[in-house]
Amino acid sequence: MCGICGFIKNNGKIEEGAIEKMLLPLARRGPDAKGIFYDNDRVPFAALGHRRLSIIDLKTGDQPMQDQSGNFSCVHNGEIYNFLELRESLAGKGYRFKTNSDTEVILNMYREYGKECVKHFNGMFAFAIWDKKERSIFLARDRVGIKPLYYYHDRDNFLFASSLKSFLGFNFIEKKISPAALSEYLQYLYINAPRTIFGSIRKLQAGSTLLFKNDKITIEKYWDITRIVGERKNNFIRDEKKCMGEIKSLLANSVKSRLISDVPLGVFLSGGVDSSIITALAAKSSNKRVKTFSVTFKGRGYYDESKFAKKISGMFETDHNELEITPNLKSDLSKIVDFLDEPFADSSFIPTYYLSDFTRNHVKVALSGTGGDDIFAGYRRYAVDAAVNMFDKSPGFIKKAFSLVINSVTPTRQSKAGEKALLARRFFKIAKLEKEKRHDAVMSFINKDMQKTLLENSPVEKHASSDVLTELSGNFNGQPYINQALYTDFLSYLAGDLLIKEDAATMAVGLEGRLPFLDHRLVEYSFGIDPALKLKGLSTKYILKKAFEDVLPRDILYREKHGFAFPVSEYLREGLKDTAQDILLSDTHKFFNKNAVETLFKRHLDGTEDLGSHIWALLVFNLWYEKNVK
Repeated sequence: MCGICGFIKNNGKIEEGAIEKMLLPLARRGPDAKGIFYDNDRVPFAALGHRRLSIIDLKTGDQPMQDQSGNFSCVHNGEIYNFLELRESLAGKGYRFKTNSDTEVILNMYREYGKECVKHFNGMFAFAIWDKKERSIFLARDRVGIKPLYYYHDRDNFLFASSLKSFLGFNFIEKKISPAALSEYLQYLYINAPRTIFGSIRKLQAGSTLLFKNDKITIEKYWDITRIVGERKNNFIRDEKKCMGEIKSLLANSVKSRLISDVPLGVFLSGGVDSSIITALAAKSSNKRVKTFSVTFKGRGYYDESKFAKKISGMFETDHNELEITPNLKSDLSKIVDFLDEPFADSSFIPTYYLSDFTRNHVKVALSGTGGDDIFAGYRRYAVDAAVNMFDKSPGFIKKAFSLVINSVTPTRQSKAGEKALLARRFFKIAKLEKEKRHDAVMSFINKDMQKTLLENSPVEKHASSDVLTELSGNFNGQPYINQALYTDFLSYLAGDLLIKEDAATMAVGLEGRLPFLDHRLVEYSFGIDPALKLKGLSTKYILKKAFEDVLPRDILYREKHGFAFPVSEYLREGLKDTAQDILLSDTHKFFNKNAVETLFKRHLDGTEDLGSHIWALLVFNLWYEKNVK
């Protein structure tokens, strides 16, 4: 795991300070080594930069790396898990190797297959290869989008980097907030690729390559879940027993390949289904005692899953490490926002960061269960359509009684009853919507009307927000509701939220995160499974749980869903309240309408609504803006 960057220039040689400037924000991603390559022979001039987190081939794997001909130079962030098999294949074709790294395999695969090389890789990666002879650069990003890659282009310059912050030191790059991106952030709490918060900078989308040659950008999708789903034409896998066996085999293989490392590694263990499965498979495949890690929040019993993590640790005899924390967001808030490339308001970033920081004290690599919910339908929202249908068929007196009970409970995530009330109130609103708009509504926070009020006097140009997820789901018309929601989330929530969170939190402390559920072979197989085997009635993740009934106890597999959450709403009513109000309601704050923000605070503090995520989004944006734009 590393940080990469590059600069291609048409109107003069690249000064040494330029790449150094781009590398500075990447230091946390790669604390072990730094490397720079220059090609100032002729136009266009090129420079590549690399910050290294040493995981495999500690002695000879430094970058930028040149092939034996000296024509190709590569910088690479991530891991190619099948590099040993590919290396053997290349050796059979006459290629020779001077290192034991996967980066040299990438270089030689590019020499052999050109742009088609990416189709052979199983891994998480973002890499760039400079072709000295052709004066071109080739960029690629892994299929799912685990590793980030940003780029910028004008008539004189082309730049790319693992971090958006690598571009901020250049005066020729305009740092103007994109109205569309801001609207998307407020609505969903993150920004989907290819947009970034700045209109001038783009993200390369997952499963894509980019060729920059003769001052022209050519982007191609080499892996597209939309195409994969379309080719299947609803010809789903329905054999339950066969399906269970294939899932176990693919996942076991994925975990085993992700245990390859020349440095100590461990597993994030929350005690939930996905992390427990990963722990079980890692313990079976490893010849060493597996280290596991979890965090709990002191005094927040509802958010404490430690007893489940301890049970799994005991079952598989792991070396379990647990940290009980009392977050001091007043002091940590500025640091946490510093880790974000662009505004990002999923508050579960906070526990993910604390967990990563704690884990990094013991190991350099950590496997996690991220992705299991996203490919096997683990979120409660996937049952919305089925729940609405059941509710619509219920007698009137039951609907009325249900409504009375829900309205008598204060909506809060501090208790099970409060969380159920919170979810039920959202359910009532969503149930009234047209079917095709329900999923977008489930995923939305600051809606169009609220945005209009908040941005009334904003310096950002007005933008009519669009229902991005509704538009995305249109690619899957004719699919069952659950599949439309799953595919849409895969392209948006997983890529734009979960993977950004995982990368930012782990890279903030120089920890490599590996995600076995997102092996592309398992992803492709999962999207071929009959949706009725993923959601059975209102039971989520049915087939995955069924597959591991002989491995995990029922009280782990079938306990109520509990996400890796952070009590941000409670903090905004307690210890963080004054800080948030001072920042968002100060006379110097001009971005969001003060009266509108005051209304949000009032409704949140008096318990009328849980608006913690809304206020957190405004707070994060304001702090990020002050640090990076002003």
